[in-house]
Amino acid sequence: MTATAIRKSALAGLGIVSILALSACAQVPASDQVSACEPTTNFQVERSGEGDGQVITEGAITAFDLTVAFEDGTEIIPQTAVVDMGDGTASPANLNYLSAFPLAAFGGMSVDLSSVGEALRCAQAGQQVNATMRVDQFFPEELSASMGDDLNSQNVIVTANIDSVYHSAATGRINPQQNGIPAVVSAPDGTPGVTMPQESAPTEQRVGVTINGFGAPVTEGQKLTLHLSAFTWTDSTQILTTWGNAGPALQLLAGAGDGFYDISTELIGKSVGSQVVIVLPASTIAADTESDFGSDLGSGDAVVFVIDILGAE
Repeated sequence: MTATAIRKSALAGLGIVSILALSACAQVPASDQVSACEPTTNFQVERSGEGDGQVITEGAITAFDLTVAFEDGTEIIPQTAVVDMGDGTASPANLNYLSAFPLAAFGGMSVDLSSVGEALRCAQAGQQVNATMRVDQFFPEELSASMGDDLNSQNVIVTANIDSVYHSAATGRINPQQNGIPAVVSAPDGTPGVTMPQESAPTEQRVGVTINGFGAPVTEGQKLTLHLSAFTWTDSTQILTTWGNAGPALQLLAGAGDGFYDISTELIGKSVGSQVVIVLPASTIAADTESDFGSDLGSGDAVVFVIDILGAE
């Protein structure tokens, strides 16, 4: 993927979820609880291949291609990268992208294919998933009801090749609260909220690691897959978030020129799985006219970014 495509992914990934297991010292999202994952029993699903790493769960960030056909071979979806940013390969996306999937076979109409996401539950990178389901399980009721008896009498065969599965949230050791750094509290689905220090908006950049990830350190030039939320310092208003966004995942190249105030430079050396809080003063936001997000963030206030490093490659 080119740097331009990654920037497009970053724009698409920011829209205007993992159950977290918390202990006194660590956070482990559902994607990392491999042995606890329970596949669906609503229809027949077979997984083949040697998978490894995280598992697909609700709110997963994953890249895969998809083929769907009726039992008689009539294609509904030819083999397609579920999100293709222009290079012909599958790019990571939030699994709920399937809730409004554009079907070319129906004139590009957006169709709820959440059943596909259910079929992928517990799959890992490197596996192929084959699922067999009734027409009324695959299609929304109003669409399946409009089909003829010949089609409704058939099953639908879903085949997905899983390219990658990312951490669904930060995973690692929880650090003590740090002076001058907003406190982060995650909802059960992993979405962060912040509590600001009782002080005026800072005029200097601040960085704090709230969760130390268990993964390898990020190196310059790596393609990072992230969850990110941005808040105003003064009243904690959320400005941007990727959590729950039905679209491509946010990806940035680690280093200067990321199109996002160069915040990825602060992620270099941080471990994959970490949660990092970056506070940018209003002057930094105002001065960076090259950012793709200036109109959204240029409110005259300091901005707090809460970033979960989901993967680096």
